[in-house]
Amino acid sequence: RHTPSVPRLGPSTTVTITFAKDVLAVLAKLTAADDQVDRMNDFIQRFLQRMLDMSQDVHDAVAAEAVQVATELLRQGVLEEEQGNNIRHLLFDECPAVRKATAEFVFEDIFSRTSARRRRR
Repeated sequence: RHTPSVPRLGPSTTVTITFAKDVLAVLAKLTAADDQVDRMNDFIQRFLQRMLDMSQDVHDAVAAEAVQVATELLRQGVLEEEQGNNIRHLLFDECPAVRKATAEFVFEDIFSRTSARRRRR
């Protein structure tokens, strides 16, 4: 799952993996709150690509949390149409947690966005 061109944050230790997973879990909760996304806009824009890249992490827990963050950003309208395209293939990942998180992302991307567009017309 890991793309060699994606830079790593540091050595792959249990502490680093746990820290990355915990940070992503907090970001998922913060981005789920409507009033927090506007306040976090500068942070999100600065680290958006890194958060999306983390969905390709070799560690299942990190990848699953990153996909959950991407799903919340999608729900909030932060992601552009083509952003997150590298997430869809994770529907076929070996890890059930990654597949579940990806299924929620794909559902949000395809069905929720489509119905929201129809309502706007």
